[in-house]
Amino acid sequence: EFHVLNDSLHNESGPSVKYRDGHSFWNINGIKVDEQIVMHPETQTIKQIHEEQHEEVRRIRLDRFGWTRYIVESGATILDSRENNIENTQEILVNTPLGLRFITFCPSTGRRYALEIKSEGIKTCEEAQQWLWGNKGIRVVGRT
Repeated sequence: EFHVLNDSLHNESGPSVKYRDGHSFWNINGIKVDEQIVMHPETQTIKQIHEEQHEEVRRIRLDRFGWTRYIVESGATILDSRENNIENTQEILVNTPLGLRFITFCPSTGRRYALEIKSEGIKTCEEAQQWLWGNKGIRVVGRT
């Protein structure tokens, strides 16, 4: 039994590959993950997230754990928040143990994006957005 999305092994509610003998593989968007991330993401710990060496797996761990929960349980600090009336988004700038993140909530898709900010001295959502627009290497580190 195989589950594929956009030509990649993918299943957010079970194994992406399951053989008759019971052996299984777990993938999200083609990235190999463990059973816990798929079946019991709520049981992950902050320590597991922080110690995850594979960047894409860490991103998936965070997405499945939930950014709101991560902010609360990791001791992250919200530096700024705003409702961006130009783009019709809600935004927060958060200092997490993993670094600065600009989190935006898109009302049209219902998705949350956590963008990594690699610049010191940014204290507001507006400054983070200006930095992102000026930085061609925008990297989405989380999406739910």
